[in-house]
Amino acid sequence: MMKDQEFDKKILNMELKHPGLVSKEDEETAWKEIVLEIETNKKSRSSKWWLAVAAIVLTFSIGWWIIPQSKHIHKTGQSEQLDILLTDRSTVNLNHNSTLTVSKDFNQLERKVHLEGEAFFNVRKDLGKPFKIKINDREIQVLGTSFLVKHEGNITTVSVNTGKVQLRSEQEIRILEAKQQWKIRADGKIVQETWDANEFAWYSGALEFENRSMTEVAKTLSKLSKKPVEVSQNIASCKLSLRVDYERIEEVFDIIAETLAINWSEEPKRIYFDGKDC
Repeated sequence: MMKDQEFDKKILNMELKHPGLVSKEDEETAWKEIVLEIETNKKSRSSKWWLAVAAIVLTFSIGWWIIPQSKHIHKTGQSEQLDILLTDRSTVNLNHNSTLTVSKDFNQLERKVHLEGEAFFNVRKDLGKPFKIKINDREIQVLGTSFLVKHEGNITTVSVNTGKVQLRSEQEIRILEAKQQWKIRADGKIVQETWDANEFAWYSGALEFENRSMTEVAKTLSKLSKKPVEVSQNIASCKLSLRVDYERIEEVFDIIAETLAINWSEEPKRIYFDGKDC
């Protein structure tokens, strides 16, 4: 009788974990405990009583799994990219070490996402629901366009490929047009920068250099490589004019080396270009 009372108390005092955070293992463990008690006490309890207890526990168990999460979090690691199709048919290409958070009611009353890191957006036009990207206290708003957003430290950079983008900081608002690049500085000031198609290279798989020094080329390649790219003083001022489509960044290294008759090597902490004076 004492065991029965203890088990009754155990059932009544069960603490449910936060919805959606209960593992399959926890659920199976709870069921095993109940089955064990049923076998132990089957002579002293009616089958109807145990069926009622099992039904209650089953209801709780189902409840843990059917309650939906309030948001979807997409995250990438080092050297990882992710293609995301949103419910409005817009697409997001998430670059490495980045996070995109999408609420479960996205596209119902509004279209809003939160971004950490870098992503290329291709937004479908919807006049009634502007597409909004929140980055801390900054906001990017569009109707239908394609553009790149990068947030590093406390600096946000937006490069527009097609269409127009409204860029809002805590201080001002700017309208960005195609082939423009603007930056929100740490102080909230929005400033224009030189538009560079190579900012899209990780997404487009294409690089273009027009009379660029190898020092400038190395800076661009460092953004795409797993390791920083450096050049020797001998070739730092060498000029490169080249357009290349690639799948692996190593293919670009090979083409540059062949074009300028120089060498490249992979070292433990860097990619290094070296050669004779140009």
